[in-house]
Amino acid sequence: MSQRQRLRRHAGKYHRLAHKSTVISKYSAKADDFGKADLRKHAAHVAAWIAYGPKGRTPETDVLKLLRKFMGQLGGGPLPARLREVLPDVQEALRSVPQPSARVDEGWTRAAHELRRSLQKFRCCRGPVEKTCTARVSKEGARDTVVVSDMSDMSDNDLADAQHDHAFDATDARDAGDGNAIIQVEADAAPPAHDQHLQLFSKINEWGFLDEAQRLERLEQVEAMAKRPRRSLDQAELAEAINVVVAALSPPRRQRLQQEAEAEGVDSECAEVPDCQKNSQLVGLQRRLRSLLLEALRAWRLRRFDCQAIEHVLEHVQGKISKFEDNVGEIQGAAAGEVWVSIKQTVDELLQRAEAGPSMPEAQRTNSAAHRSKNAGALKGRLERQSGIQGIHWSNAKSAWTVSRQEAGKQRQINFSIAEFLKQGLGEEEAVEATLQKAKAYREELVRQGKMQPSKPSTGKASQSLVRGVSFDERNNSWRVRLLDPATGKFLNGGSFKNQDESEGKAREMAQTMGLPAERSVVPVQKLSELPRFAPLGSQKGIIWRVGEQCWYADGRFHGVRRTMRFRPKDGSEAAVKKAWTEAVAWYGEQDDEKSQSAAKSPHVFSGDRLSPFATLTSMPILDSETLPLNPLDAMQQGKYNKVPTILSSVTNETLAFVPTELMRLGDNWPSYHETLRIVFRERADKVAAHYAASPDSSALPPARRAAVVTTDALMTCYVRYAARALAARSDTYLSTFMLQPHSSQMHLNSLCVEGPPAGASCHAADILYQIPTSPRMTQRTQLFYASDAESKLARHYARAIIRFASGRQSDFVQYNGSEDVSRRWSISGNSTLQRYHDAHCNFWEDVGYAADVWRGDLSRSPIPQFVV
Repeated sequence: MSQRQRLRRHAGKYHRLAHKSTVISKYSAKADDFGKADLRKHAAHVAAWIAYGPKGRTPETDVLKLLRKFMGQLGGGPLPARLREVLPDVQEALRSVPQPSARVDEGWTRAAHELRRSLQKFRCCRGPVEKTCTARVSKEGARDTVVVSDMSDMSDNDLADAQHDHAFDATDARDAGDGNAIIQVEADAAPPAHDQHLQLFSKINEWGFLDEAQRLERLEQVEAMAKRPRRSLDQAELAEAINVVVAALSPPRRQRLQQEAEAEGVDSECAEVPDCQKNSQLVGLQRRLRSLLLEALRAWRLRRFDCQAIEHVLEHVQGKISKFEDNVGEIQGAAAGEVWVSIKQTVDELLQRAEAGPSMPEAQRTNSAAHRSKNAGALKGRLERQSGIQGIHWSNAKSAWTVSRQEAGKQRQINFSIAEFLKQGLGEEEAVEATLQKAKAYREELVRQGKMQPSKPSTGKASQSLVRGVSFDERNNSWRVRLLDPATGKFLNGGSFKNQDESEGKAREMAQTMGLPAERSVVPVQKLSELPRFAPLGSQKGIIWRVGEQCWYADGRFHGVRRTMRFRPKDGSEAAVKKAWTEAVAWYGEQDDEKSQSAAKSPHVFSGDRLSPFATLTSMPILDSETLPLNPLDAMQQGKYNKVPTILSSVTNETLAFVPTELMRLGDNWPSYHETLRIVFRERADKVAAHYAASPDSSALPPARRAAVVTTDALMTCYVRYAARALAARSDTYLSTFMLQPHSSQMHLNSLCVEGPPAGASCHAADILYQIPTSPRMTQRTQLFYASDAESKLARHYARAIIRFASGRQSDFVQYNGSEDVSRRWSISGNSTLQRYHDAHCNFWEDVGYAADVWRGDLSRSPIPQFVV
């Protein structure tokens, strides 16, 4: 019996069941627990339910969603024979469903569309042209053919496009202080994590706006910068280059076997496929990006720049690599595997440095001869307290034993403080020993779980030398001498020696020549009970005395970002401690003053000091005493405007136009949805989320589409209605909503904006092509077109109505009345009356006071008080 016959028999059993919903629920619940083998097996079962149903039967919406879930979790890689056979039959079954039909509603159509998209990443579901071109690209160098991605919305041109695997979440900046600095601001060493997210987000957005020629030009600019002498590069320039490269970088892809390409006969077929040359260029672009990223990361490592400044970018790259290894296997098996291995090793090393805290950049170390001379003798010693176990070390600042290990390319640490045993009445030495035993037991448990390797026995050679610049190289079984020359800021190699005494002698000679102390002392660990303690010297909150670090530690959140500062007294005298406290209080006050000044200068959306997230938009009105003395909304409500007939119009999915497809895919999850609401609507976020979750027209929408509805309502639809009511009280006002989902538009960053009905969207500028109908010549020059006679007819009708309105003649627009809330709808079927459009949503926004204030401009110079609903 063939695979297809077995699947047909299984489908027959399913369709004879009386309670199919129970089976669907069971499969869906267990999908998250299935391994790869089970996923492939049961995905074939679900696909058979769709492909081999009774004649004339429409597959259930839940079954379509279930198959999409299975295929998404499968990721990339080869499929078993049974799936390769049944998936094309699924596509054929979906195409044969009669439309319209009683069972084909909007939800079914959306589910079917998303399933078709998810199947396009598998070779068995592509058309001949797609297969041929993909195979040709794989053979011409990088062989990047199977995309390891669980994103379902893939288009035909996504072969070499940069796909980004993580939604951006705003996080707190890390608390990374330098134990040797008297005063250190974390923001000086590295931008806050939130700013890093925004920087990478901005680069991804910028890259999405560029055409092919502009992308090549941007890449050449970054390459030219990277070819400059390394010592001429500063940290900001290199961070900018790394952000650009990572924003454009595609994830690793499985390397196709030679026999797979030969089996498809790509050489003879691809000559007639016009897109192959373009895709080959994109693959070449990705090859250059990988090489450039590796070179930039190595330069960052060599210059010893602060790794926390690019920590989020490093984690983004690491996430791409980890995803490939989870779905396919070792990164060595990827196309261009050797380069990806080098990138992975470099990223892991830089992330370890970021975890350890900021280091002083080389450029800063060599900036001043006086600074070099002053710090030339600053040589850290070796702590007297050692565990004797690899991966366990003592932390003076935390008075704890720290267990360190690598997990998924990241440095993981857990601290075991002696405080627990001190509270039990043990002496400090006994508490240190008891804590060490606890840390060892924890490490042994990690070894048992396979998360750490057993500790290697300590040898005399492997122990750290107490002479500057001497270290043991286990790989070559030799002692290496390497010292930093303070005059040049460069490391000088003194050679390798089999004997430790010889290496230390050479190091002493080099240190004497450079005027540096050669010996490194053993640093004793001062008992915790002997360290001075100080209570806060005032009522200022957020400042505490850290016993282990012997400093005042200031910690607070300002502008939503965590900032920390350490103020260490020069000595333990009362005057020095009080001076450090005064400096900490002054610093804290400066942060509060900066926050207050920023609030006073920014436009307000809500009452009080809650700032508008749109304050920096250039389209916000700027008020002065002559040109615009009043806020436009205030002028409407007070009747201080030129009272002429006015049309106010919006489109149904305005804000989607400003979110590129890749970013929408990244943010199509509930954490990103709620974070977006928090950023845009601040403390109203919970109310907004609850309202749209309970509304019948939005509760079933996926996160990204629901966010588009929410933001379009708040910023456009409901604000336009609010303004129309203000105007209608004193002049003729006409309210209109454009609802056609076009196939062509000037704004096409988001593919939904040009997808057409039923799954497409009517985005910003969707109506321009219909306000000004295009001619064949304009279509040739602008590449904008009408997909059907109905669209062309609507364009002529819509433009004629606007012209008649402007010339004062009777038109199709309906005069607006606030009490009845009647407006005009424009869609593929023409125009019709629309009453109380999004009435419940708009009432909600007016109730919370948002509709009145969202687009207010600079209020600091406005003589009219702010209006609040």
